[in-house]
Order: sequence, then structure tokens, then C-alpha cells
Amino acid sequence: MPTTDAESALAAAVHCLRTDAMTAEVVTRLKAESIRCISLKGPGLVRWLYPDMSRTYRDSDLLVPEAEIPRAEALLEALGFVHLPLDDLPGDRPWHAHLWRLQAKNLGVDLHRTLIGCTEPPEVVWDEVTAHTETIDVQGAEVEVLNASGRALHVALHAAQDGRRLGKPIQDLERALARTPEETWVEAARLAQVVGAEESFGTGLRLLPAGRELADRMALSKTASLEVALRAAAAPQLALTLEWLSHRPSIFSKIAFALRKLFPPRAFIESWTPLARRGAFVLPLAYVWRLVWCIGRLPSALLILQRSRRAVRS
Repeated sequence: MPTTDAESALAAAVHCLRTDAMTAEVVTRLKAESIRCISLKGPGLVRWLYPDMSRTYRDSDLLVPEAEIPRAEALLEALGFVHLPLDDLPGDRPWHAHLWRLQAKNLGVDLHRTLIGCTEPPEVVWDEVTAHTETIDVQGAEVEVLNASGRALHVALHAAQDGRRLGKPIQDLERALARTPEETWVEAARLAQVVGAEESFGTGLRLLPAGRELADRMALSKTASLEVALRAAAAPQLALTLEWLSHRPSIFSKIAFALRKLFPPRAFIESWTPLARRGAFVLPLAYVWRLVWCIGRLPSALLILQRSRRAVRS
């Protein structure tokens, strides 16, 4: 029997409550280990932009100091979370967050060491972001969240990260632009400059007409790196991989990087496709499928990369 819209909405709301309960537990456990953390989206974002609680979320995004990442990951592992190693390849693009899944309950924690779009070191980002927080109650736990200017920065960076590929970041930005005073955006722009996120911040704002007008009034630069332009254009991951490949210092490092991507370790390939988890005899077929998958998507990735390069140069 098909699921009705009301049933789907109820299921999403229940999932949000379960995610909040998980967030409260993880934050409490981190505090007990003297690990400070900041909730980046979730309840803080929804209470700001969606008073009717119409915005749902599936995971909890938590920012912790980079130096505390190993201890935080060990705590998540002790709680039964599992990290899927899809962004752990040596020499790959620097990661900003690792997703940890509690498979039995279909819950997840996106553990951040920095904010995507920031070019300053994670410790600089942490020092600046932690000066822009407040606390809210989440199911009985005191949870630290971004304040108004921090939220404005993060909403714009999130929009720039996904472009128009996902509807929620654009909808969040649209609502933020409608209800946030300009002086808050000015403070967010100052924060973006300090953490090296001016390009992503301005690019994210300019995805919407109201944001474009605001960015022009604040005299934000219109220039953006190729990576920022690719993300804002909702480019596939393969295009971003090719852009990163172009920065490898030598032909040998480029070849090594390409081989790692095409033929990654077994743990990676098992997370990438269920085919690889069917046993050692089927594993070679999973590698063949990855090679075919990459080759099949290469032409469109190259085309998007070429278009974005032209846009950046113009």
C-alpha cells in the first residue's frame, strides 16, 4: 500500500526526534570527555528558519577541534557507530567531515574538523567559530550551536557546497536572506574573511537574486577558485577529483593518485558498492564495475570541468 504524504511527514518528524536524542547523548558523552563540540545544523538551524518545524534532517553535524578528532571518533566507535571509508584514500582531497553511521538505528553523525569552503587551517576556523555560538536545549541536553552571524556564514557555505543539486541548502539560504538583518550578514562576511571563506561565502550568496544584491552591497568579490565554482555548479564528484588530480606535483604522483581512485583498498570498495560485499570471488567484479562506472562518467565530468574553467577565467 503506497505511503501517504501525511505518513511520510510523520516518519520524518519521528526520525528528527530520534536524531535529536542521539545528538543529546553524543554531545553529553563528548562533554564528559572534556571535548567541546558545536552542532552546526539540525535543531539550531530549524528553530531559526522553520518555526513550524517543517524542515527535517537525517544526521547530526558536529564540529570538534581537529586535535580531538581521534578521541571523538573513538567515542563514536564505542557507541556503535561505524565510519564508511569513502574519503580516507591517501593523498585524496582534504576532508572536512567524516560520516559515522549507527546502522542498527539508521542514524548518523557527520563529525567535522572544519567548515567546507574555509581555506585557513582547522584550528583557526575553530577559534573563530567558537566565538560565535550560543546554547539551546535539545531533549534535556545543553547543546552549543552557531549564533546568528555564524549561522548566516554556514548557510551560505552550505549552499555553495551543493549548489542547486540539493533543494534544502538553497531553501535554507532563501529563508535566511528573508529574515536576517543586513548587519548580521556584514558580520558573517567579516567572519568569512578571517577563516578564508570569502570565495565560498560570496558564491553561495550569489546563487539567489536577493543574495546577489546583498553581496554586491557588501562589495564581495565575484572571483572564485575552480573548486568553489565546480561545487556551486553542482558538479559530480568525478569532476572535483579531476580538478584535484591537476594539482598533483608530478606525473608519477598523478598516476599514483588515479590508480588509488580506480583501484582503492577493499574496505573502500566494499563501502562503495554492495557487490563487493558478496565475497572474495565477486570482489574482482566490483573493481571492474568501478572502472566501467568511472569511464562512463568521464566525458560529462570533463565537459563540466571545461565549462567551469572558462567561467572562472571570464
